Amino acid sequence: MSTSAISSAQFFAALKARRSVYALKASSPISDAAIRELVETAIKLAPTAYNSQTLRVALVFGDKHKRLWNAMWVENQKTFPNAELEAQQRTKWEHAYMSAYATVVFFDDKKSLGEWCTKMPNRKDELAVWSKNGAGILQHTVWTALATEGLGANLQHFSQVTPGADAAMRQVIEVPEDWECTAIMPFGEIVQHPAEKPKLPLSERLMVFTD
Repeated sequence: MSTSAISSAQFFAALKARRSVYALKASSPISDAAIRELVETAIKLAPTAYNSQTLRVALVFGDKHKRLWNAMWVENQKTFPNAELEAQQRTKWEHAYMSAYATVVFFDDKKSLGEWCTKMPNRKDELAVWSKNGAGILQHTVWTALATEGLGANLQHFSQVTPGADAAMRQVIEVPEDWECTAIMPFGEIVQHPAEKPKLPLSERLMVFTD
């Protein structure tokens, strides 16, 4: 008999609530303190290889959140080949990122990871991969937890793909240099829920082997 506090149905209901939401507003049904506690709990519970705990998080509220996205927009707009595309992207930024209530920024502490690689040189390459696995788990955990509280979110990687965006971000949030950004998650109350996405048949995605 299961001793779990929740059922698998409840667990999957939470997963179903987590969607990429691109219409957000600057409000929250829960307090900043509750959001902080949610993120802290996710950090504590999300597993890492060998319990390495190399993952780091910055939680950005208020004016800092606005400044963060304005700073990254300045760099991002330099990448557009024409005014039409820039205008289209500006609209998306205003509704999906700038309009959000706050932002979670995820990092991997390269100094800490390097120390683990020194301890386990025969697993150096694998540790780098496993760290990325852990980052994805933490991001999904925070994302899902926010969804259960009525907060929509989306996951972005401008720090990695847009020249200058990482430096612009660091001008706003002064995190240690060894913290390498892995993703940025703006979140807020949902203005419009996303449409359902098509899914491949499970027969193409799952193989089951028995005796």
